[in-house]
Amino acid sequence: MLEDISKRDWVAVVLEEAKSIALYIYSHAWILNTLRKFTGGRELTRPRITRFVDNYLTLRSIVIQEDNLKHMFSHSEWLSSIYSRHSDAQAIKSLLYLERFWKSAREAVSMTESLVKILRIVDGDMPAMGYIYEGIERAKGAIKAYFKGIEEKYMPIWDIIDRRWNMQLHSPLHAAAAFLNPSIFYNPNFKIDLRMRNGFQEAMLKMATANKDKIEITKEHPVYINAQGALGTDFAIMGRTLNAPGDWWASYGYEIPTLQRVAIRILSQPCSFYWCRWNSSTFETIHTKKRNKTELEKLNDLVFVHCNLWLQTICRSRDGKCKPIIFDEIDVSLEWPTELEPSVPLLDDSWLDDLPLECRDSP
Repeated sequence: MLEDISKRDWVAVVLEEAKSIALYIYSHAWILNTLRKFTGGRELTRPRITRFVDNYLTLRSIVIQEDNLKHMFSHSEWLSSIYSRHSDAQAIKSLLYLERFWKSAREAVSMTESLVKILRIVDGDMPAMGYIYEGIERAKGAIKAYFKGIEEKYMPIWDIIDRRWNMQLHSPLHAAAAFLNPSIFYNPNFKIDLRMRNGFQEAMLKMATANKDKIEITKEHPVYINAQGALGTDFAIMGRTLNAPGDWWASYGYEIPTLQRVAIRILSQPCSFYWCRWNSSTFETIHTKKRNKTELEKLNDLVFVHCNLWLQTICRSRDGKCKPIIFDEIDVSLEWPTELEPSVPLLDDSWLDDLPLECRDSP
């Protein structure tokens, strides 16, 4: 989505200008150190984040540091330096005092802030499946509000979001996760549309393969819809927004165990490519040697177990509990998980060398 928005003419121009500012500053050690004095050590770029996200976060940082940047380029320390007399420095300074640049920069940041928040949720280290569907709706609402409901301004951005969402991102699993998220489902301000209801049913048909489970889910479904029994107690009502969705189901869904099991399974899913990176790293580590078919099957099982152990470790580090995601409290300026180097231990695959000969030689 951010990539498509970046292709709009005025957005492409302001992103390129912001990139030139950051590139110039980070190309000279003295200028970078001087900048850090004026910003209190805050950086402009986040190079270890996905490129298009980094572009917008860089632009956002420049907007936040507008006064400090202008102060730096007009300060006596800068004016007395040899750099201030260079033509490229003068071009950057002129850009920093160009009102058109700041107007476009603020608009681009405000327009995309809600989308960057969604990416921060997706890129996080907590289960976020239950929040993606609502996040897209919130983002569209925020963009419409920013443009004060002027259709010709917000509709092109909506079209980009809808096209990417419908073609690549939306799935019955997202709809089912939103449907089973109590903070969304029981919120009177959120509209449960037909696509969400149909997505829930489609996901249930795929996950409940046995007729017995389908029958049980059919019986239990109205209990959840009407918040009956344990789901309607005072604690359960408070827990809708105070507990993470998976924890809420684990605590209060015991009277509808089949739907509870499915809900916990869906709502405990991470959405981030961060987890895929762990999986990819692990996969590459244990595939450095040539393997036969039997070994590869065992290796695939090993990767599966390894990555789930990582999820279990993270869960235990939080005492088995996850916090609910609150959009208004998300700060995209904080460190993203992808900026951290996970200390993934190398897997010991020496046991494969001890396989019986008939296994090693099998086709």
